[in-house]
Amino acid sequence: GRRDFALAPPTRSYLQELQQAGIQVHGVGKIHDLFAGVGIDVKHPAATNAKGLESTTSLLRELESGLIFANLVETDQVYGHRHDVEGFHRALIEIDQAGHRLYAADRADQGIDVFDTSKAPARYLLTIPLPAAPNGLAIARDLARLYVGATNGSVLFVDIDPKSTTFNQVLSDVPTGGKDADLLDYAAGPQLVFASNGIEGTIASIDAKTGQVKAHFNVGFALEQPRFNPADGMLYVTSPDADGLYQLDPKDGKIKNKVPLGGCLPSGMAINGQSQVLIACHNAVITWDLHSATSQRFNQVVGGDVVTYNSKTDRFFVASPRQAGPSAVGIFGGNPIGYIASVPTDGPGKSTAYDETNDVLYTPDVRLGYAGLASFRPPASAQFTYPSVASIAIFAAIVLVIVLVFVLVGRGADPILRVEPEPRRRRSRSTSPAGGEVKT
Repeated sequence: GRRDFALAPPTRSYLQELQQAGIQVHGVGKIHDLFAGVGIDVKHPAATNAKGLESTTSLLRELESGLIFANLVETDQVYGHRHDVEGFHRALIEIDQAGHRLYAADRADQGIDVFDTSKAPARYLLTIPLPAAPNGLAIARDLARLYVGATNGSVLFVDIDPKSTTFNQVLSDVPTGGKDADLLDYAAGPQLVFASNGIEGTIASIDAKTGQVKAHFNVGFALEQPRFNPADGMLYVTSPDADGLYQLDPKDGKIKNKVPLGGCLPSGMAINGQSQVLIACHNAVITWDLHSATSQRFNQVVGGDVVTYNSKTDRFFVASPRQAGPSAVGIFGGNPIGYIASVPTDGPGKSTAYDETNDVLYTPDVRLGYAGLASFRPPASAQFTYPSVASIAIFAAIVLVIVLVFVLVGRGADPILRVEPEPRRRRSRSTSPAGGEVKT
C-alpha cells in the first residue's frame, strides 16, 4: 500500500507566525502529518469525515481562542484521489423492479435515499441513515435485502421488506477486513455478496443471509467491479492498475485466468446471459466473449464508470460522468453486442438504472442546486419491445403450421410410409395428316 512521508515546510509558515503570536494551533485529521508537525500545537487524529467534523465541532465549543485547521480525510482520500466529484453528494443507484423502489447512495447525508418508481418520474420518500458514508449497492430481491458498501470498510445489511418490523433499517454492520468497502455484487444462486475493497486489491465473500464472512480473495491490484456469472459459476472483477479482467473461483478465490485489456484501464463491467462482458474503459467501451475469447471495441462512449445490464430488454447501460465535455449514458445490446445509442445528460451521474414498468432511465444529477435524479426515456433507436399475448399466439400459430408442413413432408419422404404411385400408361404415337404427333 501507499505510504506518505511528509517533509518539513521549506520556509516559515503562517502557522509558525500564529504560534509566535501566542495563538494555539489545532490540527484535525492529517494536518499534523501533512506539515510534519511543524506549526501544530495539538494533534486531533480523525480517520473519517464524521470523526473530523465531530472533533472540529467540539473544539469550536470548547476553545475561547486559537486556530482550528481541519482536513476531512475521506474528501481527499476517497473522492479526490478518484476524481469523484459527484461523490461529494450522491454516488450509485440501484433499482428494485418488483418493489418499485430506487435506492441512491447519498454521501452528503450519509444515507440511502429511497424513491418510489411506481409512476414516472420517481418520487422521493425518505433517507435511511447509515453509520458510515455509502459506496456501492446491491439488491437481493429473494432475501428482501439491500447491501451497502461503506467507507468504514463494512457491508451494511438493510431490510427492504415492507412487511417487516425492521423495514428500511440497518440490520447488521459486517466488517470486510478492509478500510473501504466499495463496489458490490449479489450472487442469487449461492446467496453470496462479493465486496471489493478497491485500492486494497481484495474481495470479501459474505453469506447474504447470515452476514458471515466466508473468505477473503487477494488479487494484489486495485479493483473495481466484481460480477458473478451464473452461467459458469465464476467470479469476474476488473482492475485498472493491472489493466485486466480477472476470473476467480468463488469457492477459494484462486485466480483462474487474467484477460489483458490493452490499455483499457477498466472501471465498471456487466455480464449478459450469453457470457458476454461489456467493460467501460477510460477511452472506449469494449466487449469480451467468455466462450470465444474475442473482443470488440466501441469509441462512441469514453470515460465510462458503472455498467449495468437489464436482462428483460437485453441492454447494457454505461454511465459516462465526464467533467470536461458532456456526460452521457451509452446503450448497448444484441448478440453479438453492438452500440445502439447515446443520451447526453446534464448531471455527471456515474451510474444508471432502467425502470421496466415505466420505460424510464434514471441517473444521478449531482450539479449544484440540482442534486437528485435525472430521468429520460430511451431514444427511438433503443426502444424496448415486449411481446404481447396476441403476438405470442400468432407466433405460436405460425410455428405450428411450419411444424405440420415439416411433418407431412417428412412422412411423404419416408420410403416406408410413402404410397407407391400406380404405373403410368405408355403413350403411343401416330402421325397426323399434317405431319404432327398425336398423343393417345
